Parts: sequence; C-alpha cells; structure tokens
Amino acid sequence: MSAPLTVAFPKGRIAAPLARLLAGKPLEIPPFSGRGLVVDVSGKRLRFLVLKDFDVPTYVRRGAAELGIAGSDVLAETECDLPRPLEFPFGRCRFSLLAPASLENPFPEGRAVRVATKYVRLTRDYFDRRGMAADIVPLAGSVEIAPQMKLADLVTDLVDTGETMRANGLVEVEKIRDVSPHLIVSRAALARRRREVFGLLEILEGMIAS
Repeated sequence: MSAPLTVAFPKGRIAAPLARLLAGKPLEIPPFSGRGLVVDVSGKRLRFLVLKDFDVPTYVRRGAAELGIAGSDVLAETECDLPRPLEFPFGRCRFSLLAPASLENPFPEGRAVRVATKYVRLTRDYFDRRGMAADIVPLAGSVEIAPQMKLADLVTDLVDTGETMRANGLVEVEKIRDVSPHLIVSRAALARRRREVFGLLEILEGMIAS
C-alpha cells in the first residue's frame, strides 16, 4: 500500500475557512487540535502538515508534501512556479499600499520612501515598476504600527475588511494585486501519483461546488 498523500496546510488567515471546507462531506476531516504538526487522518489515506503559510511552498517544492494550500501572495513572494490546479473561493483579499490617514502626500520628497512589510519581494517590484526609490523595512508582523512609531512612512500588507488598517490610522493608497488561496501540487506527485492527486482534486472541486 502506498503512503498517504501529504498535504501542507497553512496556519494563517485561511486556516479556519479551509478547515470548514475539509470538514464537509465526503472528506469529513475533523478540525486539527492540540500541538501536533503532523496529522494522519484515519481511513482517508491523507496526512496533513500544519505549517506557517510561508513554509508551504518549500515543503511542496522539495517533496516533503505532495500538495499544499497557499495564498497567491505567498506564492508570488516565494517565486513559487508549481502547478495550481484549483483556486479556493474563500480567503480572497488584496495586497495594498497603506499610508497614515493624516498624510497629504504619502511619498516624501528628496529621499527614498520607507516601507514596512512582510512582502519584501512584492514591495520591491511595485516600487521598481513605479521607478521610485524605496527603503524596505522587513517585519514579520504588526506592520500597521510602523508609521506611528516612525519606523516607516508607508506599509504594504493584505487588506480584507480594512478594520485593522483603520484601527491603526491607515488608509488604502493603492491596490497592488488581488490575492486568493490556491492548491499547489509538486511535479513529482503529478508524475508518480497522478491518479491519487486528481482524485483528491475532483473531491475538492465537488465540495466547493456544493
């Protein structure tokens, strides 16, 4: 008997809606609980690795998981070019440039704009396309407070409802790109376990459609 299909599952913002989807029929996978990061699902021949969202592409690319779920923001930031056979209908948002609401001109004159972000590559690409000098300030989280602490002029981050943005005195200057979750598949799995991969893909498509 072959090993279970291993799926890299993100801990981040799409974890809750993804868990609700997987709990439905016919998979009926119970919510992950406890501190276990490797979860074998009894009777389903599936194994889930519960990972930080930015680690999902690495696990799939390097063959530790056959499949994974990651946002298009993460896939772009990590330059992941793996096949994406399925886009999920939840967790959609946008990656945007944010500025303090009090600023009349968000772009300072005479110096590079300082931008706090988790997305260094995407932010750099955005300012390069605009032909603007930018000093990127890499942060792992809580980027919204960077302007009020004088660490940065602007922020690039994900925006959904905008509540966190407004609570920290920020406004959206420009949408940089739309973001949505995708199923990614390793090329080795497509070659060696194609039937199993497409069987799971068909089940997920049916669950989404219902």
